[in-house]
Amino acid sequence: MNRGFTSILRTGALGVALLAAMTANASGTTSTTLPPGSPTFSPATAACIKKATLAKKQCKFQVAVVDCTAQFITDFSNCFAAGKGVGCASSCASKKDTCSLKVTTDKLTCTKGCKKSSTLNCKATCTTNAAVAKQKCTTGFNACITKCQNL
Repeated sequence: MNRGFTSILRTGALGVALLAAMTANASGTTSTTLPPGSPTFSPATAACIKKATLAKKQCKFQVAVVDCTAQFITDFSNCFAAGKGVGCASSCASKKDTCSLKVTTDKLTCTKGCKKSSTLNCKATCTTNAAVAKQKCTTGFNACITKCQNL
């Protein structure tokens, strides 16, 4: 898998988790479509995250996705209280990005291994394992980001 595609997957996974979390606070209620434990944000932090997410989407059409991901993590982190809030959010977002990249890499390795496997459902198993791992990334991110001080 090339780096561009991997970055798109990583950025997409982080964006989905953040949008889900942001949506929870924007409405004032928790949607039944959100995973359990999704964080809620202050109105100012939620608005900032929405702006950062929109900028990331627009960025993808202008520069390399890797650059967009780095900029998004910076913009997202700045949506939290100065000092410890920013540092906390940056750490959470970076961990999520690293976790998502590992999920993508592990799935690719698993799928390549299926070429030598006699197991009929090998690729399906790889996909299922990746989905479980991706959910763990999201759960870890949600647990982390709830500890970060909002604006």
